[in-house]
Amino acid sequence: MFTFFVKLPTELKDRIWHYVTKEERLIELREPRRSLRPSQRGLLFDHQVPVPSILQVCRDSRAKGKQDYTKCKTRGGLSLVCYLGNIDYLRPEERILWVNFQRDVFVCD
Repeated sequence: MFTFFVKLPTELKDRIWHYVTKEERLIELREPRRSLRPSQRGLLFDHQVPVPSILQVCRDSRAKGKQDYTKCKTRGGLSLVCYLGNIDYLRPEERILWVNFQRDVFVCD
């Protein structure tokens, strides 16, 4: 473990965190197996989508990561994700999904 990271100049740490946010992830979407009410129709996301590593390292990395990732969470019993102002339903249970809309790729099967 690199214990001297905290002693690096802020500009260098920021540059390192910037490279970490370039991580591209595939987020698989699929249609639900059971039918939902018309107001709840949408796509499910794979619940195995990991939390981005930058959000788990330390307080500083989390602050930097939150500049690039959007926290998408449950509202009214459905997990939602906001994309360009539109809301799409993802999963009918409480989940949190962190999305970098500049990097992450959504795949529909």
